[in-house]
Amino acid sequence: MSIESFGTWLLVAFVFRHYVGPQVLYFLFYKKYNAKVAHLKIQKKYPEAEQINKEKSWILKSQLMDVLVMGLGYALFKLGYLKIYFSPHEESWAFAVGVFCVLAFSQDLYFYITHRILHIPYLYRKIHLVHHKSVLVTPFTSFSHHPIEKLIELLFFPLILTVLPVSGGCFILFLFAGSLTNMFGHAGFELKWLFQKNPDPLSATSVFHEMHHMHPNKNFALYFVIWDRLFGTEHKKYVEVFKSHHTSDS
Repeated sequence: MSIESFGTWLLVAFVFRHYVGPQVLYFLFYKKYNAKVAHLKIQKKYPEAEQINKEKSWILKSQLMDVLVMGLGYALFKLGYLKIYFSPHEESWAFAVGVFCVLAFSQDLYFYITHRILHIPYLYRKIHLVHHKSVLVTPFTSFSHHPIEKLIELLFFPLILTVLPVSGGCFILFLFAGSLTNMFGHAGFELKWLFQKNPDPLSATSVFHEMHHMHPNKNFALYFVIWDRLFGTEHKKYVEVFKSHHTSDS
């Protein structure tokens, strides 16, 4: 991937994260195929239109932070501080997979730590409450944040790129994968119920994250359950709630 195409894909990822992805998932789950997936709805209630409009409004309000962090990243890159690189043959697949995994675990730990900090009562009331007003989550909830929270979230990228060598292609792929994970985690539907009766011991589920919106002091991580288990913040009924879907169906 060249630096020119990287800039184009970065713009595509920005549009996908904030507009196309959430809108498409909302249309599919809440409109077109709702009757077919209604049994996968985690909370049986549906959000009001007012909530959807507020989420979209906060998405717009927080986008200045995307621009600021992209500008910061560009400046750091030009100064030679970022270890992102571009070449026709950037790396082996094994190396790319390794870097991708490091990015995922690093961001999840960063998210867990900063997320817990944002639950300090003062910061929660002033900043994080914007996100938590959506108890009935939707794909739009994914990026419905106070601008300060959005800034904290995005600063992970220039920070990690100062220490971890990442190719442009791997970085773009990670952006899309992380965005999709976030959107599905806030979709309000548990697709894993289609093929598993028990949550796996590593990755988080939509149920896991939606329980955080229902019980704000539990289930802080985004991609994995390991940090909550390690630090004792996993909701004690998480596995039971996940399994109860199949129990109620039997």
